[in-house]
Amino acid sequence: MVEGDEKPYYVYDRGRKEYRRLSYGDIAVLMRSARGKAPYLVDILRRMGIPVYVELDTGYFEATEVNVVLSLLEIIENPRQDIPLAAVLRSPIVGLKAEDMAEIRLYKPKGDYIDALREGAQRGDNELSRRIREFLSLLEEWRTAARRGCLHDLILDIYRKTGYYEYVGGLPLGSQRQANLSFLLEQARGFENRMGQGLTGFLQYLRRIRSGEVDLGRAQELVAEEGAVQVMSIHKSKGLEFPVVFVADLGGPLHQKSKGERDIMVHRRLGLGFMVVDPERGYKYPSLPYSCIEFINKREELAEELRILYVAATRAREKLILVGSAGDLEAKSRNWCDHIFCEEWELPNYFLTGAASMLDWVCAALARHGSGEPIRRHAGIEDPPSFAPAYNDCSRWKITLWETDGGERLPEPEETADAKTPGSFEGLVQKVGEMDRNEDLAKEIKRIMDWKYPYEKLSEKAAKAALRDIKYRFNVWEEEDVEEIALLPLIKKPAFLDEEREASAVERGTAYHSVLQHLDLMGKLDEKDIALQIEEMVEQEILSPQEASLVKLEKIAAFFRTPLGKRLLARFPSGVSREVPFTLGLPACEVYPDLSPEESLGEKVLVQGIIDCLIEEEDGFVLIDFKSDDVGTVEKLKKRAEEYRPQIAFYAEALKKIWNKPVKEAYLYFLSAEEAVEIKV
Repeated sequence: MVEGDEKPYYVYDRGRKEYRRLSYGDIAVLMRSARGKAPYLVDILRRMGIPVYVELDTGYFEATEVNVVLSLLEIIENPRQDIPLAAVLRSPIVGLKAEDMAEIRLYKPKGDYIDALREGAQRGDNELSRRIREFLSLLEEWRTAARRGCLHDLILDIYRKTGYYEYVGGLPLGSQRQANLSFLLEQARGFENRMGQGLTGFLQYLRRIRSGEVDLGRAQELVAEEGAVQVMSIHKSKGLEFPVVFVADLGGPLHQKSKGERDIMVHRRLGLGFMVVDPERGYKYPSLPYSCIEFINKREELAEELRILYVAATRAREKLILVGSAGDLEAKSRNWCDHIFCEEWELPNYFLTGAASMLDWVCAALARHGSGEPIRRHAGIEDPPSFAPAYNDCSRWKITLWETDGGERLPEPEETADAKTPGSFEGLVQKVGEMDRNEDLAKEIKRIMDWKYPYEKLSEKAAKAALRDIKYRFNVWEEEDVEEIALLPLIKKPAFLDEEREASAVERGTAYHSVLQHLDLMGKLDEKDIALQIEEMVEQEILSPQEASLVKLEKIAAFFRTPLGKRLLARFPSGVSREVPFTLGLPACEVYPDLSPEESLGEKVLVQGIIDCLIEEEDGFVLIDFKSDDVGTVEKLKKRAEEYRPQIAFYAEALKKIWNKPVKEAYLYFLSAEEAVEIKV
């Protein structure tokens, strides 16, 4: 997205009022809690060469450069601390590799690591031993200075002799890192002036701050110019917006303070609830007030988690990427799909309260969406919930499920997938040959690697298609119309870009269809009544004000004055259905003309469509399809009607197969011309 020219991503720059290439500074990674997890994420991003700025819950002390210097101060105070000693040895201050650390331990397998280090310095005569001796010499010098000199001068001498301050300045966000180290230096000076204590007192002071979760705060500088990915908690992102947002770790457990073993439950309004202890039988159980408060607390905590998820999902201006992990993906997928056939828009309350993570909420919602096919397929569900309200929601999602054994490791930046490495096919064959010179095995491997799936062409085709996606079958649109549809934005533009743009024919048609779908047909249905109903639709957010402005009231009122409109009203409500979704299986070779009958292997493709209006009478259906095309002349109207004929015939075929009832009449009603054209089926 940021680097390379294969798939560049562009974002809108409000200041320059134009689109520009995405930069790292446009990206934010949000986490429910950055404590403990963000350092791993930051480390991975930096290993991949991605500049990153982290805004952690625990703040200043989590910065890598601060941790390294504090570890060095710890071993200056007491070198018999293996963890801070190892941190310093592996840091750029000494720069030992894992292999070097193992070699040093061999000098003295048991005991403190500092003893093995000193043994290696005395007995070794290689480059590693020389570096160890240099470090131990500096360590003794600093230990002497800590006992005799001032704390501020000690830290300043560490910066000067190790070059660590200059080193971090050359890293991404170098000014921020140097500011952190300068801040530590100033804290040491202030502590010494106030308390008059040395290194031991300063370290104890810092430990108390860290254990009490009292933060010194990070040394803040303007880092936007350095263009870094920002990592922060969702809470700290409130009020902020970013062009691209990753919401990470959605698979983590929900934060529930009331969860766990407690003898007392507290609620600000309901008061206290106690566990009942039965000393005679030797057990305890929750009282009724306890259970009530526990239930209410859980609901309130989950409601807060939902609000936090909402905050995270609304921080992105242009692209939102939700990331989470889950164990036993197959079982999880089945759980997410438990409610896909629910006709209600909202997920059931018992599912929301029983969810283990935000990922459960997100995936259960997406499983009901038209884009949720990967989740449903993983759960073994073939029939899509096309009748469910959420299925036809206009939002666009791309869902990727990635299974891993958990043993994969991120490659080091210097590693490459060279053709000579064992990870490539040539490297694999070469390695096999070196092991046992088994040419038959090498040929078998090559045969397996060269094998191609014989039905690849069929596998590239979607098993489900919308009726609009197979328009070749109907020849409904002319070339200029197809071009207009192709240029229609796939996602709704933000309001600040969309204010002055002229509405397209497709958007105008969508507005008309929404009004016709939601009109109360028991009303007067004159222009005044329709105007009032449209105002209510805007208030209920069925229509946007912009969509409402596209609808001409007189065109809709005119329809209900026609014989066809009166016929519809006469059968309302029991005999009228609007926006009727359907699904029909068609041979794959009919849907995809580039597939021959032999290549299609008799497979069928599910085709979906929506019929605008059906009037059900005793001897069959009357089908009405509304069109907002600007037909203009009588000749153009007839031409359009003829072009739509195959589409209407397909609707009639679907109705007959699914409901086992014929379509006795079918009409195209052109709103602009106020004309109904009967289509023979």
